[in-house]
Amino acid sequence: MSQANAPIIVSEYSAAADLSTKQFLIVRQTTETALNITTAATQVPLGVLQNKPVSGATAEVAVGGNCKVKAGGTVAINDPLVSDGNGKAIAATRASAGAQPLSNVIGYARRAGVLDDVIEMEVAKFTY
Repeated sequence: MSQANAPIIVSEYSAAADLSTKQFLIVRQTTETALNITTAATQVPLGVLQNKPVSGATAEVAVGGNCKVKAGGTVAINDPLVSDGNGKAIAATRASAGAQPLSNVIGYARRAGVLDDVIEMEVAKFTY
């Protein structure tokens, strides 16, 4: 990753569970001060976990810039990414216009990958 697109890291949240094996997965805010892994594309993502915190420990989360994320399937460069049921990044699919529920995109793939690859992504959150 180039320095110009270095990740923007926040460390104001604690892990709501043992996340020591969840580095590079997508996380969501669960309380004002805690976070956990996302389990669906419909959940609003906070960012991508960059460290390995145990329950109650400080979590480092990429909320902007480029960062690493674990792929949950085949991802192509520039695919918009959402969370699968395990917090891994998968390519977003567009529902028909007006369909509910909407997907919450975490960002765009900057490298291609397949299941369990750690790829580079750009954090850019929006609803799809």
